[in-house]
Amino acid sequence: MVDLRQRLISKYTEILKDANPLLVFSELRSTSDYTGFSNLFLPDVPREWTPGKRVLVVGRETRGWKPENPISPADGLHCCIQKLMEMHEKHFNNMMARRGERGMRFFNFVRNVAAITGKGNVAWSNIFALDWKNGIPTEAKTPHYSALKELSEKLLKAQIEVLEPDVIVFACGDAGNIVRREFFPTKGENAVCFDGRTWRVRKTSWF
Repeated sequence: MVDLRQRLISKYTEILKDANPLLVFSELRSTSDYTGFSNLFLPDVPREWTPGKRVLVVGRETRGWKPENPISPADGLHCCIQKLMEMHEKHFNNMMARRGERGMRFFNFVRNVAAITGKGNVAWSNIFALDWKNGIPTEAKTPHYSALKELSEKLLKAQIEVLEPDVIVFACGDAGNIVRREFFPTKGENAVCFDGRTWRVRKTSWF
C-alpha cells in the first residue's frame, strides 16, 4: 500500500505543480472570487484494497472542507499534498465509524457498500475537487469554474488510474452527473464504455 500511496502522491504532484496556485493553496486567497473555495480535496489510498473487492464511490463535492485551516505554499507542495490526504483519511474514517444517520445519505450508502466489501476496500472521491461556499460549484455562480473543472477531472482520473478499482459507483446526483458525462462520455470517440454501459479497459494513461 505504501507503493500505491507514493504513486498517487506522484500523480498529484505532477498535476498540481502546473495548476492555479490559488486553487491549490488556500492561504494565498484574499479576493472574493477565491475565498469561497474550500481546501483542495485529495483522496488517500484505502487500507486494504483487495483485488476483486475494490469499490470507488464518487460523490459530488465536500460541502465544506476546512477552509479555516489554510494550506500554505511555504510548506512545500509535497507536504501540502500529504496534509490534504491525511485530512481526507481522517474524515473518511470518522464517517465510516458512525452508524446510519438521517441526512447522511451518501455516507450511509458508502457504509452499506463497506459492509459487503470490508471498510478497507472502499475508496471515496468526488467529481469536484473543491466546493464553492459549502456547496456545488456551478458555471453560473462559481468564479474560475473552467479551471476548477479541469483540475477536478485530472485529479479524479489520476485516482482511477492509480487505484484501478474493480467497480466505480457515481453517487453524485443529477447536477453531478452532468459534469460526470463530460469527464467520462458514454458515446463518441472518447467514450469510456464500448456498449453504452460496460467500462472500456484503458491501455494507455489519460496523461
